[in-house]
Amino acid sequence: MNCKRQSSGDISRRRFLGSVGTTAAATSLLAAAPGVAAQRPATAEPPRRKIKLGWVGCGARGAWLAGLFKQHGGYDVHAVADYFPDLADKCGDALGVDKSRRFTGLSGFQKVLESGVEAVGILDVPRFHPEHARAAVAANCHVYMAKPVAVDIHDLGFITNECPDGLLWNHQTI
Repeated sequence: MNCKRQSSGDISRRRFLGSVGTTAAATSLLAAAPGVAAQRPATAEPPRRKIKLGWVGCGARGAWLAGLFKQHGGYDVHAVADYFPDLADKCGDALGVDKSRRFTGLSGFQKVLESGVEAVGILDVPRFHPEHARAAVAANCHVYMAKPVAVDIHDLGFITNECPDGLLWNHQTI
């Protein structure tokens, strides 16, 4: 075999021109990007009605995501629940949730559903995701659920087979 290797300093004219062309094209696309962004409206149209959102799981990630929902503007965080009272209170304070709608303990998620929410975010312990999603769907609430949606095959069957389309979404589908 007669393989001729070019040293790193050797470059053909064709390869050079190809690199220059690629760089020029990329630069022109990047230069056009600010112009495209400037054409977008400064603010989106405000939502016509806010969705009453309940939140289950007020740890660091849960509180952060609940804050993003509130920041969106289309949601009114109506109730929160966490097993630990201090987390529910801290998250409730940050989101402006009335103290009467901050629930704790293992049945806190049920109280969130009974508080009149239209949608619920489930970001608590993954083992409880299917049980809480099942209760939310039975209460005719839309569900935003952290992954994993289930930890065993039995519970995954509910999520994939029994949950109505449009009522359940997670990080991967929005």
